Amino acid sequence: MILRIDSQDGQVKIGNPPELLPGILSSISINGDLIIDNASVEGRSGSSKQVHGWNDAAVSISLILVGDTKISRFDSLATIVSLFKKDEDGTPVVYNLLHPMAKAWNIKQLLFSSLKTTEDKERNQIIASLDFQEHEPIVGLSQERKDAVPESEPAEQDYTTIEKTIDFDAQKDIRIMELNYYEYL
Repeated sequence: MILRIDSQDGQVKIGNPPELLPGILSSISINGDLIIDNASVEGRSGSSKQVHGWNDAAVSISLILVGDTKISRFDSLATIVSLFKKDEDGTPVVYNLLHPMAKAWNIKQLLFSSLKTTEDKERNQIIASLDFQEHEPIVGLSQERKDAVPESEPAEQDYTTIEKTIDFDAQKDIRIMELNYYEYL
């Protein structure tokens, strides 16, 4: 699925092909942080910091939902809630993000991780905060592990445990999704 954010027009499009999401884009933010553990070192007071890499990036999109004569703000909210709860074969939908800021962060795929809504009675609108988490498919991680095997090991090493973790139907679906993603660039 495609998630395309057009900051100039204040629009968010989602789906395959992308359809306009109800609401006006208020803001988009991307957050990343390090994975840091505090470790005590014998013979030293206090603790030492150990860096273990980076957490997945978090993307937040804020939409303003206003009602009009055709559709109420609550109907718009129901559309967004249905997208939040959408699944494919019992698993959450993975979105391919198209936005210059996401490209700068090298974020390609996201999961819709949380939805927060606030009603502003004064302005007769609802503020919807859509939170996404960066996603790297397990198939890609399994392939990286398989590729990381040192060349000095015998060629007949048993890879059956790695191959058992790869769902080849899911891998085919991911490839189709990638082809569709590049079609919209």
